[in-house]
Amino acid sequence: MKLKTVPLKKARGERIGRAVRTAQFRLVEWKVPGTAAAAADLELYDYVKDPLETKNVASDQPEVVARMRALLAKLPEARPQFRAARPQQN
Repeated sequence: MKLKTVPLKKARGERIGRAVRTAQFRLVEWKVPGTAAAAADLELYDYVKDPLETKNVASDQPEVVARMRALLAKLPEARPQFRAARPQQN
């Protein structure tokens, strides 16, 4: 079975992801830096039931999402890890 892949930048646009993990779950938050957390797209994966992360269960597990978002809120916001090259001055 061949999987179709899409480059992350193309798939997510200007959004940047950050994640927090427990022994059972991983929550990924995708958003444009500086925007409200409520604007984020969320992915929640259950490693016990789905170790290959094939099913996003965020909508099925709101209590887990809330608990994990509280953990994520304690961490710094995701930012781009590079700067654009500056034009050379003549």
